[in-house]
Amino acid sequence: KQREQVKKDGFSPQKFYRENCAQCHGDHLKGNGPVSEWIYPIPKNLKNAEFLRNLGKERAVQSIMYGVQG
Repeated sequence: KQREQVKKDGFSPQKFYRENCAQCHGDHLKGNGPVSEWIYPIPKNLKNAEFLRNLGKERAVQSIMYGVQG
């Protein structure tokens, strides 16, 4: 369904995040979304510079495309 929407309207990173990531990572990327307290492992704070520095492009793409275990 998302692929069809992207083909029709184009890709919006903000919309993608809101629909696929914000429930866990929160509106401000801090890992405190509305369902975060029930998730293990705890969602990452995407504003944490040390985490981002060590993430790497390939792992970031994999996480965005397929999620993470847990």
